[in-house]
Amino acid sequence: NLGLSRVILMGTLAETLPDGVWLEQIILEEADLTLIGFAPSAAEVTRLLSGMPALTDIEFGSPVTRDNTQNLERFRINATLTGAL
Repeated sequence: NLGLSRVILMGTLAETLPDGVWLEQIILEEADLTLIGFAPSAAEVTRLLSGMPALTDIEFGSPVTRDNTQNLERFRINATLTGAL
């Protein structure tokens, strides 16, 4: 069930990513996942996501930029959902 898989994915992301990470958008089209948000370290976000068996092909979808007003990095991360939730 795709709806249930999405709920499980959201829960797994919430458990995996630390409190300092703020996801502005989560886009899931078929097996393509895009995460857009802010974090103290975008590289740390990709490292944490790489530990999730449900995700492969994790890469930045655009250059990481620094938001000096919030002292956070803005990121766009693309990944492929394997279905292994």
